[in-house]
Amino acid sequence: PYIYQATLEYGDRLLLCSDGLWQTVPQKRITKILTDFSDSQEACEKLVEVANKCGGDDNISAVIVNIG
Repeated sequence: PYIYQATLEYGDRLLLCSDGLWQTVPQKRITKILTDFSDSQEACEKLVEVANKCGGDDNISAVIVNIG
């Protein structure tokens, strides 16, 4: 697994995802989806949809954790 350490603050969102998402969808597009969709379930569904449209040749998983 890829391990990253950061200080999280109230209002932050943490995306946990498989490489089928982050290697397929450009980071700017992921950030835009996370910004556009405040509902975590809707954001996850959109991220998976976009990854599938971009090729989706690997497993695609996404979980969003809202801090606060």
